[in-house]
Amino acid sequence: MISDKKLFYSLLTAFFATALVIGSFFDLEIATAVYLPKNPPALFVTFIGLYFFHAVFVFLIGILLGQFFSSGINKNKRILCSVICGYLALSTSVLGAGGLLSASCYGEIFGRREFSFFHFLIIGIIIFYPLFFIGFFVGKKRYDKNLIKKIIILLSVLTISYFIPIIFKEIICRPRYRIVSSGYNGIDFTPWYSLFRESDFYQKKYSLMGDDFGAFFSGHAVNAT
Repeated sequence: MISDKKLFYSLLTAFFATALVIGSFFDLEIATAVYLPKNPPALFVTFIGLYFFHAVFVFLIGILLGQFFSSGINKNKRILCSVICGYLALSTSVLGAGGLLSASCYGEIFGRREFSFFHFLIIGIIIFYPLFFIGFFVGKKRYDKNLIKKIIILLSVLTISYFIPIIFKEIICRPRYRIVSSGYNGIDFTPWYSLFRESDFYQKKYSLMGDDFGAFFSGHAVNAT
């Protein structure tokens, strides 16, 4: 008999294979149906995916630092760990704020305004960075060597899943549906498996942003997963 675990992974594989086929052949129809410009509920769903991805990262870094402190390391190592973890948590907070204020999230409400690093820093410190200190006090309560190993693995997975979409976006440069539906001459709907080689040209011609050609693959979907 097939074990429950094998059955689960078989069903999961079948689901993703089916979704890939449907998404490939009915890509335009799906995009047209689900596209909701400046729609509060849709933006909130996007916000949740982005927020929890970066929030979990910051929180885990705080727990990791707390574990280092509870392990009994000397003062110099504590200072070094604090600087490294503090920087990683802060930089992740800034990246998270940048994602929330991008044109693919709440930045759309502000009419494609270009936000500065200062805006990202302030918002990141307010809504993400406190989780670093909460994680620190949680992780400091009890030392667990296996927990440290698990957190490092999780942080590694999160880091890889953050950079993979960026790499694909730079290679494929697929126009986002919001740009396609805006009626720019020459920017048509592009299947996910096709390369849009004129992104630099149209970006300059219409004063578009690099994020406008980052439809594949979806960073929001990766973050949520």
